[in-house]
Amino acid sequence: MNHDCTDRRPPERGVRWLGRVFWAVAGAVLLGAALLLLQGLGHTPPTARAAEDGDWEQNAQTLSAADKLDYIRAHPEDYTADLMDLAENNGEAIDYVYLYPLRKDDTPEIDLTDEAAGEGVPRLIQWDARWGYLPYGDGLIGYTGCGPTCLSMVALALTGNADLTPAYVARWAEEGGYYVSGSGTAWSLMSSGCAQLGLTSAELPLDELRMAAQLEQGHPIICSMGPGDFTTRGHFVVLWGYEDGAFRLNDPNSPERSERAWRFEELSGQIKNLWAFWVE
Repeated sequence: MNHDCTDRRPPERGVRWLGRVFWAVAGAVLLGAALLLLQGLGHTPPTARAAEDGDWEQNAQTLSAADKLDYIRAHPEDYTADLMDLAENNGEAIDYVYLYPLRKDDTPEIDLTDEAAGEGVPRLIQWDARWGYLPYGDGLIGYTGCGPTCLSMVALALTGNADLTPAYVARWAEEGGYYVSGSGTAWSLMSSGCAQLGLTSAELPLDELRMAAQLEQGHPIICSMGPGDFTTRGHFVVLWGYEDGAFRLNDPNSPERSERAWRFEELSGQIKNLWAFWVE
C-alpha cells in the first residue's frame, strides 16, 4: 500500500535513492542531538539545574525528603561523600545537604543576640545554614562541628557574649589545635581550652545525683558520647536540665532528640566523659 499522499506517481529510481539517503542522514542527526541533550542534562552545573527546576529554595520547601535524597544520590558530583552519608543517615539534615551546592559559598550574618540574652541554654544546630557550611577540621561544621556548637551554646548561656557563635568557636578551636584530624574535637577543648572563652569547667564522675546537682546550680554539662542513640562514632551533647528523674539536653545534630527527656539509664552507657561549666 502506498502511504505517500502527496504524489501517487511512482518515483524514479534515482529519486528514491536520494530520498532514502536524506532520511537516513536526518535520522542520524536527530539521534545524535538527542543523545547529546540527554548527556548534557546529566552534567548541568548545579546553578543551571536550579534555574531549570525553578527556585531551588522553593523546591526545598515543596519536595519531599525522599525526593531530595533521590536528587542527592543522582548527583554525587555536587556533594562530598560525608554530606551524602549525612543525608542517608540523618533525615533532619536533608535540607542542609540538598542546598549545599547553592549555599556553600554564602557568608550570612550571624546574630545570636537573642540567644545570648535569653534564659537557659539556647539550642543551636551544627548544620544551621548560618555556619554549617563553614570549614572545620576534616570537613564542615555541619557534620564535624558538634563540639564547638555545644561549647557555643554553653558560652552564650553563661557569658551572654553573642560573639561566641559556633562559627567563632570552631575557627578559634581549630586555630588553637583543638581539632584532631581523623578523630574530631579534642576533649582538652572542654577541660582547659574553654578558659579562653571565659568559662571554668570541671570533669564530673558518671553519677546521676552529682550531675543533677550541677544542673540545679545552673552549670550546664557537655557530654562526649560514644556509639548508641546519638552517634555511630563520637558526638557531643549539652545537658541543661533535670526534672522528674530525667535529663533534658540539646543535641546539635537533632532537634528531634532534643525534644524528649532522657533517663540516666539511657545515657550512662553512652557517655564517655563529661564536664560541668560555670563562670567565676
